[in-house]
Amino acid sequence: MKSSVDIARLSRRLVTLEDHTPIVFDEEQLRYLGPDLRAQRDLFEELEFRRLIKPVPGEEEEAPEEPAAPTEEVKPSGESINRDAYRLVVSEEDLAWLVAQLTAAETISIHVESSSHRFADADLFGIAFAWGRGSARTCR
Repeated sequence: MKSSVDIARLSRRLVTLEDHTPIVFDEEQLRYLGPDLRAQRDLFEELEFRRLIKPVPGEEEEAPEEPAAPTEEVKPSGESINRDAYRLVVSEEDLAWLVAQLTAAETISIHVESSSHRFADADLFGIAFAWGRGSARTCR
């Protein structure tokens, strides 16, 4: 019983309500002044609710980011492109072959084909894979 006395005192202290806490009341801070559209937009961007984001009146809409310019100038090699080497994956056999090629490749390149650069608004058209000069496939 003696060992429970300290626990009982602590329990009593934890459930005792403090009724001497000062509360500052300012009626003006409670007045509704309309929605805070900037805060709403920031929250929607943070939560990635892109379809709910609307322009804030009085603010300029941000232009979409331009892709970064290449660091080196790429010059055409003068070689013609063999269009027969670029194919569409249309069967399970094609897909199995593609997986084997990509698994064996030292380096691969992936390109996502979509209807928009905005991830949340885009429809996926296909994914293109390349793993060497003249070797590419597109999955749709």
